[in-house]
Amino acid sequence: MSEAALSKPPAVRVLVADRQPMFGESMARAIARDPGQQVVARTVDGYEAIALIAETQPDVAVLEMALRGLDGLAVLSAVVRDELATRVLFISDVSDPTAVYAAVVGGAWGYLTKRSGAEELSHAVAAVAAGGIVIPEEVQHALDEGIRRRARSEEPRIDEATREILVLTAAGCSVREISGQVHLAPSTVKSRLHCLYKALGVSAPTAAVAEALRRHLID
Repeated sequence: MSEAALSKPPAVRVLVADRQPMFGESMARAIARDPGQQVVARTVDGYEAIALIAETQPDVAVLEMALRGLDGLAVLSAVVRDELATRVLFISDVSDPTAVYAAVVGGAWGYLTKRSGAEELSHAVAAVAAGGIVIPEEVQHALDEGIRRRARSEEPRIDEATREILVLTAAGCSVREISGQVHLAPSTVKSRLHCLYKALGVSAPTAAVAEALRRHLID
C-alpha cells in the first residue's frame, strides 16, 4: 500500500433521513460524489433513523425536520440524550424561527434549507464532521428572530395594578401607603410583590425596581 493511501483520512460516514424518498436519494448522491464522504444509511422515518444511527454510528446525520413517524428534533434529542458521537445537520423546508432556534439550542451542528445546492451540502457535511457550525445567512436571520421570540416569551407579564404597585415601590412608598393608593389590602400588595420578585428572579424591592427598569417593564 502506498504512503499516500496510508495517510489518506477515512471517509466521513453519513446518514441521510428525509420523508421524501426521491429528495433523500438526491442528497445521498450529492454526498457520495465527494470522495471523502460515504453514505452508510438512508431512511424516511425518524424511529428508524435513531436505530440506524445507533447501529451504523455515522459521523454526520443529515436530517429533514419533518420525518415520518418521529420528527427530526426528536431524533436530535435522542442522539444528545444517548451521548452518541454523531453530529446532526438539518436540511429542511421548515425555516420557521421557532424550529431553527429549537434545532440549534437542541444541539444541531448546522441547518441548511432545501434551496442549498449539492456542493453547499457536501461542504456543510465536511464542516460539521470537522467540528464546525454551519448556519448560512438566511438561516441566521431565522435564528435571530427565534432568539427574540424566546426572549419575549420569557418576559414576565404584569397587569396594570401590579405595574402601579411596582412604580409606587420605586417611589419609596410603604406597603400600607401602596395599599391605600391602589385600593388593595396590604396582604394582596405583599402577595403581588412576592410573585413579582419570583418572576424577576430577585428577593428585595430595590432589586425588583432595578430589574424592572432594565427590562423596560416600567419607565
